[in-house]
Formats: sequence, C-alpha cells, structure tokens
Amino acid sequence: MTPTFSFRLRIAVAIAALAAPGFALGHAGNAHHLHGAWATFCAGLGHPLTGIDHVLAAAVFGVLAARSAGRAPACVPPVFLATMLSAAVGARHGFTLPAVETGIALSLIVAGLALAGIVALTTPMLTAAACLFAAFHGQAHGAELPPSAFIGSYLLGLMLASATLMALGALLGRGRAYASVSSEARPSALHWAGVMVASAGLGHLLVQA
Repeated sequence: MTPTFSFRLRIAVAIAALAAPGFALGHAGNAHHLHGAWATFCAGLGHPLTGIDHVLAAAVFGVLAARSAGRAPACVPPVFLATMLSAAVGARHGFTLPAVETGIALSLIVAGLALAGIVALTTPMLTAAACLFAAFHGQAHGAELPPSAFIGSYLLGLMLASATLMALGALLGRGRAYASVSSEARPSALHWAGVMVASAGLGHLLVQA
C-alpha cells in the first residue's frame, strides 16, 4: 500500500467511523421509544452526518483552518459554528436565504480548491468564506427542523456533531493522522483530496441546475 493511498484510506475510515454513530442516532431519533428532547437531540446530532456535503464542508474548513498561518486556527472554527447556529435559528423563525443548495455546492468547490492548493485564501478570506458558507449550511439544517421539535436540544446535537467534524478536520490538517506519510507525498495527497471535494461540490451544483 503506497503512502498516499494509505493517507486517503485513513481519512475515509476516520470520517466513516465518525459518521456511523450519527447515522444510528439520527435514525434512533425517529424510533418509537425515543421522545421529546432526547429524540430531538439525536436528530440534531445525526443530521449533519447524513449528508456528505455537510460532513465535507465542516471537516475541510477544519483542515484549512489548521493548516493556515496566523489566527485562522483560532478564528475560523468559531466563526463557522456561530454563523451556522445563527442561520439555523433564523431558519426556524422564518428567515430564508436564496439559493441555499447552490451556496452549499459552492462551499465545497471553494474549500476543495483551497485544500488542493489551486486557490490561495488569506486568513481574512478564509474566515469570510467560512462565515458565508456556514450560513447556507445552517439554513439547511434549521429549515428541516420539525415545527414541534425542541429547538434547544436539536441545536445542541447539531453543534456537537459539527464541532466534532471540524475537530477531526483540524487533526487531519495538523498531520497527526498521516505521520507515517512522507513529506513528499503529503502535498499530493492533500491536492487530490481537495480535487475530490471540489468535484463533489460541482456534482452537487449540476444536480441543482
């Protein structure tokens, strides 16, 4: 197994391992024996993990923040999470953003191109991108919240899952998940991972067209 392939495999396994409990909890939230706030918490916890677009966006912005210089590692994750939370609350109260799915697709394209090294984002640019695109993801999360659900429990689960995805991305960005990969292979692995993320965004965009 080549170092680059091993690195990609580790990313896939890490994301799958993280997503599996969310899928289970998301479905469990609809089970007959779960009710009220606990069921809504499980729905919020599982919701970001049931769509590859949300998983990739949170994880890749975590990677980008960790690999950026300056204050990006400390600024980008809180900005992303706070904006997503605000947008989700706004969606629950009737506030809507236009072209939400297009915004979600563009978030993957921009983040993927940045991860691939095709476009360079300064700390202010990365922070602004995180703020902008998190609004679309938050809108999507909030709009799908049932009217009778416990919003506090749902948002708690939503934020916990999203923060965990970003933390996983940060660990990947710092290189702890691929310490055995040679320094020569790492840029290539990150480049192709970014290309795949951008391609996923482009596919999502074409589906919405």
